[in-house]
Amino acid sequence: MIRSLLDPILSKRAALLAVIAGAALAVGFLVTGPARAVTISVGSGVSCTWNDTTMVLTCGPSGPPPSSCSIVGPTNGTIGQNIVLTSQCTGGGTATRWLWYGGACGGKTTQTCTVNESFVVNVVYYVVASNASGSTPPASQTTVSWR
Repeated sequence: MIRSLLDPILSKRAALLAVIAGAALAVGFLVTGPARAVTISVGSGVSCTWNDTTMVLTCGPSGPPPSSCSIVGPTNGTIGQNIVLTSQCTGGGTATRWLWYGGACGGKTTQTCTVNESFVVNVVYYVVASNASGSTPPASQTTVSWR
């Protein structure tokens, strides 16, 4: 008989505890941690930032385009012998890509161009240095006299 009297009380208590536990679990999902940002480096001059508060990933260039660029190397060459021309930038962001124009350098995509020409000629070589933010304005140039 005592058990039959206690059963309704105990079942109401168990139901109340289940409701309280469920509410605590739900509130735990609603409470957020402290706001913070994480920076991720993607490479090639691009960085991304994840904002935990807004849950937004923002990516963009990590610096300005290269500037004050020039071509370093000899201005005279001997037909059939290699010379090395090098793109150098002293301002702005670091160059990560290059595109050469002129003579046998045309189409090369490295910081240096090893070149030799087959004819007596004056060749104007150009290079555009760039990174994720943009390219050098204007293209660097040098003239090499091949003899």
